[in-house]
Amino acid sequence: DKRFDLAVLSHVIEHVEYPRKLLYEVRRIARYVFVEVPLEATARQPQDFVLDAVGHINFYSPKTIRRLLQSSGLRVLKQTVLNPSRSVYTFNGGSRGALRHLVKSSLLRMAPSLATELFTYHSALICEDGGDLDLPGMGAH
Repeated sequence: DKRFDLAVLSHVIEHVEYPRKLLYEVRRIARYVFVEVPLEATARQPQDFVLDAVGHINFYSPKTIRRLLQSSGLRVLKQTVLNPSRSVYTFNGGSRGALRHLVKSSLLRMAPSLATELFTYHSALICEDGGDLDLPGMGAH
């Protein structure tokens, strides 16, 4: 219990069948938890589930990832929404990728709620143990 100062779950939770089970365990072993996920629950997401090439089975918005962590007994200390670096976009799409990065970065600065509704970004959160939760149907974990 609390043997580690920090546990890092970078692009993991979107792949896990039972994310709360993972979060309970991480909360047990670490003082702080860093989580980063893609924010793929956008207006452009298809109505029906289709397994993608990278195996994402959970899809989050800034609000739903925060609530998942909180409902797993974690206290969110800081949350931020990030756009991957320009070099990632340029590598994947050349000059069109660089333009896409500029558009997404600008929209995220000017209208963050609209941006995350329209495009995929990443959310990074740092958390600590929030103590015992008093949620119905949630015994000791």
